[in-house]
Amino acid sequence: MLSICIYINQIPYPLIASLTKGITSILIGIAIDKGYIESEELTIAEVFKDPSPFDNKAFQKIRIKHLLTMSSGIDNQARDEHPFAEPSLLSLMLSNDWYREVNRSQLRYAPGKRFHYNSVNYHILSMIFSETTGMSAGEFADEYLFQPLGIEHFVWEKDPHGNNYGWGNLKLSMIDLSKIAYLLSNYGQWQNEQIISKTWIDKMFTTQIKSGWNPILNFGYGYGWFLPHGIKNNFFAGFGRGGQCIYIFPKEELIVLTYGNYDISKLIFDIAKLSKGKTRSLNIETQAYRRTYNFTTEEKTMNINETTMNSIVGEWIADSNIFNICHVHFKGLSPNKMEMFMESPLIKLNGEISYEGDHVISNNQYSGNAVKTRITIDKKKHLTIEFDEVSNINTFLITVKPSKNDDVLMLDLYEHVLFPRSYSICLRRNDT
Repeated sequence: MLSICIYINQIPYPLIASLTKGITSILIGIAIDKGYIESEELTIAEVFKDPSPFDNKAFQKIRIKHLLTMSSGIDNQARDEHPFAEPSLLSLMLSNDWYREVNRSQLRYAPGKRFHYNSVNYHILSMIFSETTGMSAGEFADEYLFQPLGIEHFVWEKDPHGNNYGWGNLKLSMIDLSKIAYLLSNYGQWQNEQIISKTWIDKMFTTQIKSGWNPILNFGYGYGWFLPHGIKNNFFAGFGRGGQCIYIFPKEELIVLTYGNYDISKLIFDIAKLSKGKTRSLNIETQAYRRTYNFTTEEKTMNINETTMNSIVGEWIADSNIFNICHVHFKGLSPNKMEMFMESPLIKLNGEISYEGDHVISNNQYSGNAVKTRITIDKKKHLTIEFDEVSNINTFLITVKPSKNDDVLMLDLYEHVLFPRSYSICLRRNDT
């Protein structure tokens, strides 16, 4: 078995983002194999016994398999945004009662009829673990998946009720993630022990519904995993929002894993050609696959003086915004360097910034991840911070626009991940 790992971060447990969904699917299969869950044919209403936290009539029709295949029909509330945007997930994360918020879910489509990406599906699966096993998904994973594979350390965030985020925010090392990839490629067997039944492996890696994602690869969706049909050789894939990916090629006995902002589509197509006999060798040039960001075309000047920087140093309170960012803090460290803090339930940014316009490498104190930052200024004295959390989902262009009022800043936040978006946030100086 050949593994290709593209990995540039040195922290021990990087975020694997939505690759977590594939892990949650594995755990559901193990729970069924061991009798904790009767079948994926059970409805949500049948899983949660009286007194149930849910009285939503739609849950009488939504089966576990609908949650696994993103076909529950639960509305992700995205309208004019990209269909993979998820206002419903933001509403969940801002709630102090996640069961109540899930219970408010409305159907956009009939269950089982259409792929509709919604991470809430996978959090309901995590809630199902607590209900059926008496353990959280993390506790169950530790006993029945991680320990058998020799995975000793992981971090998995929880909701206020103790349910792990079934859709994401699991942190695993590259080595440990590669063990799981190998387990899948070996049909669920690890050192002669069947960890996942072959029956469940087949269900995960069989197209249950067409996703409509990527017209070239024409991805279908199994139980938590994508399966392309646009090219003849079969492979299975899981994706994280920031470039965290697993590609498994059973025929070639090949696993490809990435952490960070990589576009490896060329590599995948090269492998496809290799399997079809169109080429005899595979030349892997890691640098060729690194994404490049052309954030702006406007010429920048590098004469950033201390007076200009001092105009933004301090703590700022944010007006209401989609990210629920409460405050932004620019902290002076030295005559030519400052530190930025920005926190919300969805975004936690922290990094050192040099006034001299040089790239600075530091650690995000919130996540421990390596961060690359650079600040420039234009003729309008708008300060632009390039923020790249190298192996995580956070890649932003932050433009700070001082106003005539020293107590007000306008902050334009441009998110450059899978689905680029821009937002403007008004900041007001905190005098307290």
